[in-house]
Amino acid sequence: HHPWEYAPAIANAPVVQRALQDAYPPLFREDGISGVTRLDILVGTNGTALSSHVRLTSGHPRLDEAAVEVAGQMRFSPARTGPCSRTVWVSVPITFEAG
Repeated sequence: HHPWEYAPAIANAPVVQRALQDAYPPLFREDGISGVTRLDILVGTNGTALSSHVRLTSGHPRLDEAAVEVAGQMRFSPARTGPCSRTVWVSVPITFEAG
């Protein structure tokens, strides 16, 4: 159970998709190396990602670094309790898929 009524949701999916492509290391993509990094992201009351850190590694430090880069581009609808926006941590998987 979360301490908010409305959870944050990604509000700029097209930008995030482009950021994923830009951040994906080309040699990893060419070699078919995929991975999922789970990040904890602190979402501010205005929906920006204030901070992030790796909760679960993809097993590839370079992909984890790329995931943190992508997190910086993310914008969210802020978490709310009634009319009040709240700063909250959310857990987000960042998936890099070759091919």
